[in-house]
Amino acid sequence: MQSARRASVAALAIVAAVATPLAGCKRKPPVAPVQEPGSPDEAEREVASLLGEAYQGVKRSNAPGMMSLLAIDVFVAGLRHGDVGLERSAALVALGDALGARKTHKVRSTKLDVGAAIDGRSAWAVDQIDVDGKPFVVVALAAELDGLWVLTSVEVARAGIQTGEPAATPPAVWSAPSGPTAAHRPAPADAATVLAQLAGEPELRVDYLDHYADRQSIVVRVGGKKSVLRGVKAIKKAWKKKPPVWTLGEPLASATTPDGAFAWLLVPAALVDEAPGARRVFAVFEKFEPEVPDDGDDGGDDGGGDDDDGGDEPPAVQGLPWRLVVLHESAPEP
Repeated sequence: MQSARRASVAALAIVAAVATPLAGCKRKPPVAPVQEPGSPDEAEREVASLLGEAYQGVKRSNAPGMMSLLAIDVFVAGLRHGDVGLERSAALVALGDALGARKTHKVRSTKLDVGAAIDGRSAWAVDQIDVDGKPFVVVALAAELDGLWVLTSVEVARAGIQTGEPAATPPAVWSAPSGPTAAHRPAPADAATVLAQLAGEPELRVDYLDHYADRQSIVVRVGGKKSVLRGVKAIKKAWKKKPPVWTLGEPLASATTPDGAFAWLLVPAALVDEAPGARRVFAVFEKFEPEVPDDGDDGGDDGGGDDDDGGDEPPAVQGLPWRLVVLHESAPEP
């Protein structure tokens, strides 16, 4: 799929070169190409295909062969606290070191979830994988850049029960590179506001889920029998019974996809009685048009105003256009 896309781009380049007017001919002014909307189904297939190709590289211990799967300015967060913002070459070198001298590895995807933006130009994936008998969780974002699909953000963490320990040295804060061909855009501040609500007061987060969570929402936590929760109903049930309350630090990294459809944040976190930064939370949100409440008539005859309603109060984040897609809690290695 990806190779076919690259071949078609190359063919278009050849046709364009042949069709270039001869010297001396009057040239028409350039016309900006019109980008047609993409297909969400195709976007989901593309992100799944990218991960599949990456797993083949892991199986063959061929980290350098994954270069074409990653955006030039890809964001990578690895297994350790300090593995934040690894650029493409450094990330592949670190992967090669982790794979060691073995020529082949056993890689198995046990549960892949994918989703795409309405415009079909970006997509996300959450996968639980097994590498040589060890469980990992992969969260990835992908986008179409210059006609080619590439992974733009990737977080990899160990799965299973772990004791969180803070980083010996806090990792540096990563900033999204800028430019017309960048794989990221700066994340808006209101995405962090939504994450803060989801990490704090249990009643507020359930209220948020009632109003704004997408049906594909996924929560992945460290260890436990129900470490993966899929769908708003399952998340609400678990959080009503035993809600985790994280203390969040300042974001280590944040950005949106090039089309602005998804925003993501990587934030140091800690549960009660844990040292600050013992864990980290990677959250992905989808932009959407918030519903505007229908006030009916302007209520000129009711003197009590909103205070008299009291029954169905809107959530504190009403008007913030970010719907939860993925919330992944992990306990990185020191």
